Amino acid sequence: LLFDASSTYAADEETKKAIIKELIEEDVRGELERHGTVLRVFLKTDPADEAYFGKTLVHFLNASDAEKARSAVDGRLFDGRNLAVAKVQAKTYAAAAGVPLGG
Repeated sequence: LLFDASSTYAADEETKKAIIKELIEEDVRGELERHGTVLRVFLKTDPADEAYFGKTLVHFLNASDAEKARSAVDGRLFDGRNLAVAKVQAKTYAAAAGVPLGG
């Protein structure tokens, strides 16, 4: 089935980008929660942030869950893209995601 709501829902470009960002974050969370407890998923969408633009940062409850997820999905095809997964330190994650350490 195809439900076309475009005639009843008109969103500006920023709203459309926010919806797409949220859907991607939900897809990533759903895939990675198979391997452990995910606390936060954050897709970087600021093109000025060259180091992390287009990357998704995932915060797991514990390091062993993060390692299980990394081992399971690194190199796999996900939503038409080949995943490259790398571990980042808490300080790096906090700075890139714009959250305080421990938050």
